[in-house]
Amino acid sequence: MVSSLRGRMEGMGKLIPIGKVWKVRGKYGEVTVLPAPGGTELFAPHKKLSLTEEGGIILQIEGCKEHKGRLILKFAGYNSIEEASQLLGKSLFISREDLPPLPPDEFYRFQLIGMTMVDETGKVIGKVVDIIGVRGGTDILVVTEGDKEYLIPAAKKYFVKIDLKNRLLVSKPPKGLLEINAV
Repeated sequence: MVSSLRGRMEGMGKLIPIGKVWKVRGKYGEVTVLPAPGGTELFAPHKKLSLTEEGGIILQIEGCKEHKGRLILKFAGYNSIEEASQLLGKSLFISREDLPPLPPDEFYRFQLIGMTMVDETGKVIGKVVDIIGVRGGTDILVVTEGDKEYLIPAAKKYFVKIDLKNRLLVSKPPKGLLEINAV
């Protein structure tokens, strides 16, 4: 049900955050990037990323390789430790137009964050505030309402309807899930 972009994806503008520069690697300006889990396919040589959510600073990827769950990127114009150090701690964004299309019934995380979840009767369960990526398993929607927090598997069988236009998730959680799952 949830595809590609994993981790906290709050951007609802035209640009979507897909990773963060974690540290400089090597002496030739390479950087280690912590990608949003599952978002590694969005980093490829010759792709352009923005360093700001407004799209003001554009970075061209010259090289990209994966190493121990992180990405090693080389950006055009960043050829030394000193130049690459300017990128430390910065988030990387991609244009919505550059996102690959998804199969039917799959959604990007940023599309689900902030949606209201209701049960089949229309009773509000809460708002989706985060999605926990589970490697090799079903992701978990973090849904809050007041002081309650629910962890709901993002499995198709628990959802009757996903209405992106009206920002509404109609859920059919298994009996007892909300009671035993409230944090």
